Amino acid sequence: MPAGNWDPAGDWDSYFWPGSQVLRNLYGLREADELARREYISTARRARQLTRGDVSIEATFDAAHLRALHRHLFRDVFEWAGRFRTVDIAKDGRGFAPQRLIGHYLDQTRVAAVGVDWAHVDRGGFARGMAAVYAPLNQAHPFREGNGRTGRAFLDAIAETSPFRLDHARIDPAVWNQRSAMSGPDLGYLQVQPQWLEPVFAAMTAPRPAAPVAERPAVGEGRALSEEERRMADFYRRYQKTQGPGAGHPGPGTPGAGEDAQQAYRGPATGQGRGSGLGPGFGSGRDSGRGGLGR
Repeated sequence: MPAGNWDPAGDWDSYFWPGSQVLRNLYGLREADELARREYISTARRARQLTRGDVSIEATFDAAHLRALHRHLFRDVFEWAGRFRTVDIAKDGRGFAPQRLIGHYLDQTRVAAVGVDWAHVDRGGFARGMAAVYAPLNQAHPFREGNGRTGRAFLDAIAETSPFRLDHARIDPAVWNQRSAMSGPDLGYLQVQPQWLEPVFAAMTAPRPAAPVAERPAVGEGRALSEEERRMADFYRRYQKTQGPGAGHPGPGTPGAGEDAQQAYRGPATGQGRGSGLGPGFGSGRDSGRGGLGR
């Protein structure tokens, strides 16, 4: 594999091939669509290894845990897999946490994660706990790319210690994006607003099967993507097209959008400000723009 030549002390442009908006990658690919295709296949295979238990990553629910998950998922794609971003990222006029505040929000994430008795939580407590964990994690958005898939793996690791699981197929990506954006701090403040995510996680919460589900072989050479993995890859591609080249831009940006949620539960993702976003019975929402369970 060719080296990406990424400069860990570099600026925004150091993440891209010179003269392009394609992220430096270990495949040496200079074409965005081909990079996306290879990336999706690779990360789907790596994610399957996590769900099958083929890889052991200590579930400490802290910054080290997140770095280990990201490193595993993206080790074939980016030289900086497992390393926090060295630049500020933004979208649609609002930003994720400045680089200097990533640790602040990850500390909040860990406090929320270890503050719940997940083994004995009821359905409502599970949804509230997940919202409290994800809101600061989404605001931290600690990686230059791959925050959504890493965040999903992190949440799934927490869910494994509970009587419930997260069914991402129950939430439409637009709804996820909208509520993720709402959970970010208001301008000029640092405090996240997890209450806007509670209905999302309530809709995603499903009982954990008593018996293990039959496992499929991991995605790899000679095996096509499963239907679930194909839907996820299609979702990533559609999301990427809404982001423009390079997945984000420097400077002040937005709160968090979700890339890893699959399409199923649909409700009108309306609005300006805090308009409805979760369909009938879910109350108000706010327009998205950030990358929640995003790329």
